[in-house]
Amino acid sequence: MTLLLFVIFLALAFDYINGFHDAANSIATVVSTKVLSPFQAVMWAAFFNAVVFFLCQHHLLGFELKVADSVSKIVKTEAITLVVIVAGLLAAIFWNLLTWYYGIPSSSSHTLMGGFAGAAIAKAGFGVLADVGKIYTTVAFIFLAPLIGMILGYFIAVLILHLFKRSNPHRAERIFKKLQLVSSAAFSLGHGANDAQKVMGIIAAALMVYAHTVDASLIPDWAKVDIIQEMKNGKMINKISHIPDWDELLKVREFFRNQGQTVVVTSGTWDLLHAGQALYLHKAKSMGDVLIVGVDSDELTRFRKGPQRPIVPQDERITLLSLLDSVDFIALLDKKEGRDGESLIRMLKPDILVMSETTKNEGEDHATKWKGIYESEGICKVEILPPQSVSSTSNQIRLVMIEGRLDSMQRLLKFLREEFPDEFTKSLNHVENGKPKM
Repeated sequence: MTLLLFVIFLALAFDYINGFHDAANSIATVVSTKVLSPFQAVMWAAFFNAVVFFLCQHHLLGFELKVADSVSKIVKTEAITLVVIVAGLLAAIFWNLLTWYYGIPSSSSHTLMGGFAGAAIAKAGFGVLADVGKIYTTVAFIFLAPLIGMILGYFIAVLILHLFKRSNPHRAERIFKKLQLVSSAAFSLGHGANDAQKVMGIIAAALMVYAHTVDASLIPDWAKVDIIQEMKNGKMINKISHIPDWDELLKVREFFRNQGQTVVVTSGTWDLLHAGQALYLHKAKSMGDVLIVGVDSDELTRFRKGPQRPIVPQDERITLLSLLDSVDFIALLDKKEGRDGESLIRMLKPDILVMSETTKNEGEDHATKWKGIYESEGICKVEILPPQSVSSTSNQIRLVMIEGRLDSMQRLLKFLREEFPDEFTKSLNHVENGKPKM
């Protein structure tokens, strides 16, 4: 955690030093022509640099925050460590200070990307570069950007001089002073949507690295299922003392999503847990980073399966699920409290919902139906898995019940044969003759 905070401090320090180079870009004209005072100009530029995040986030400018994404993914994830990020930032800060001191105009964005990539290469070689094509494009624009700017500036200046050559100089000056505010705001918007994002990308990369190295012990106790063991009638039984409530699970979802991790949710009764269900949960977990499993309460299970069907108590089912490595968090579903699977999904809005294609409802393909509903409403992406075993849980329970009854009958017949041999033989003869003795 200390190193992560140090990385964030260095990133912000780099951004501050970056102002030595870039601060004058968008306010030079409005200050030199006295349209705004230096303080007013700085506040003007700062506002549009900041508001661009909101505008991009809601697609009001027609483009997204892609520069931050490019910076954070310039090298492969496995090669990024907090030490690599620190080395890249220190190199970029040193170069920025050096070029500022000697008055050399240079791109701090290219400096940061180069320092980041160089530190990763020093750690693991050139194979760590994630997108070489993007790197070549970035390098090319070191040379192309000044040339393109010069050509565009030439033609725009000629066009403006031609359009306003017959205008009154004093009137034209008043108009262009006002237009300088527009151009300064536009420059600040462009700067905020591009150059300012590079530090966001570095901080995002640091958070992703840290998120994948977080120790499980750092997860708060309220987010875990607590199981206690106690003696009852001479037998050791497991008892659930705490299950995270839904508000706590919402905090869990926010905790991991803020660290860039994918949250997956699935739910079911998980009655008579078998290899097929364990494989299903394993595949669900493989689709993301964190798996939250909804478990039907005893009442909800009887409602789904029928009152005559034997069920495994919910505490036993939750205990079994909590012991699986693929299951990270558990949510108890209870129809009586209005907390069923649909309510859980609509509240958590996970990144991915995993369903089984064998889930049927009155002859309708239940999974496909809900996939259409959730995805059309933008709640979550739905993945449908095929059956992971040759027999359903209900069929396996029926087989167990049949086998149990046959075993009981065999034991009864053996008892009658041994204890009442004569009567047993006479009854057997009557049965063979088609006349069972009552």
